[in-house]
Amino acid sequence: MRDLERRIGEAATEIRAAARNPVFLICDHASNRIPPEYGDLGLNPAERDDHVAWDIGAAEVTHVLSAELGAPAVLGATSRLIVDLNRRPEAPDVIPTVTHGVRVPGNEMLASEERASRFERFYYPYHKAVDRLLAMSDASVIVSVHSFSHDLDRASRDFDVGLLFDEFEPLARSFAQQLTLAGMRVRLNEPYSGRAQVVSSAQTHGRRYGLPNYEIEINQRLLKSRTQAIAFGHKLVPAIAWLGKAALGHIDTVLR
Repeated sequence: MRDLERRIGEAATEIRAAARNPVFLICDHASNRIPPEYGDLGLNPAERDDHVAWDIGAAEVTHVLSAELGAPAVLGATSRLIVDLNRRPEAPDVIPTVTHGVRVPGNEMLASEERASRFERFYYPYHKAVDRLLAMSDASVIVSVHSFSHDLDRASRDFDVGLLFDEFEPLARSFAQQLTLAGMRVRLNEPYSGRAQVVSSAQTHGRRYGLPNYEIEINQRLLKSRTQAIAFGHKLVPAIAWLGKAALGHIDTVLR
């Protein structure tokens, strides 16, 4: 089975669940799969294959990081158009009716029963899988892997990696230096801010377990093909490995 994968119903894919590594990986928007009973949600094929449905290339990067580091990972198995795993349940866009300027007719005027069904089928099982693996892991840091569209605003998004965070800023800045040393153009809390509740998944689990948590946003122009995404994953490995060790040192210091 690819990368020691195990599917958790329709909600998640686990990789290397029993692996022991200080880095714990999550990839909320790994898939653009829409279950057949939801039809096309009123979107055309190009839209369902675009950024509005998933984070292009993020799954491939996560697979590489998991394989190279020997780190556990949990990936979302359904499109964020069904329910966004990186939003709090009460967030108004957790089931988006408009995303990146694209209407999602199939999400408009949903009955409360349908909304509840999506949470029970996809949202809660995904986050339970993350909690279960975290509880049995040796994690010292949670890294959430995402990608962003360069085409939305090329002038302000002309960089390679955004590092999103709220707490643990000194470690974030040191991590950003490692990414820069690897040849990446890095910005902090761009193209979104980790202080604006858009890093919900990493923050929620990180705070629950008292772990540093970060979201990395990779420019999709670097992930246009599977080959490019895999290559970029390999480029990230040294910096992510450094982060795992540095975070472990941070936790040891806090516990003393």
